[in-house]
Amino acid sequence: MDNTFNLYISLIFILVILSVFVLATLSSKRISVRRKNEIYRQLKDIKGNIELNLTATNRDSVVRLDSILSKVMQIVKKNKLSSGENLKLVKSLSPRDLYEKLWYYHKLRNKIVHENIDITNEDAHKAYEVYYKFITKLLS
Repeated sequence: MDNTFNLYISLIFILVILSVFVLATLSSKRISVRRKNEIYRQLKDIKGNIELNLTATNRDSVVRLDSILSKVMQIVKKNKLSSGENLKLVKSLSPRDLYEKLWYYHKLRNKIVHENIDITNEDAHKAYEVYYKFITKLLS
């Protein structure tokens, strides 16, 4: 009876460990619905700002889009790396053309912030499309 009891205890212990591991793995890859909804709300706000067709909102929109993407990548990759560093890590998650466009708009964001350049409303719209496509891909 001692061997049977020890066997049951060992099996229960192994099942508990496996359950904890499975739950940790499943929950770690998910972004909460509340957080997703907040991100989608922010994207909608940015889209509205772009529709205003003002130089300042065009610039701000690209900077905010890059910031949202950076946060989403940090959540998905579970790190605190910069947007540029995380873009390198998520390369395999997107088609090449989308990835190259992301880099283009990330560099445009850097020029906006560091060189104080203005961008057209068309650039802001195109940036929105690219960021939106990739952010929603990461959130799915």
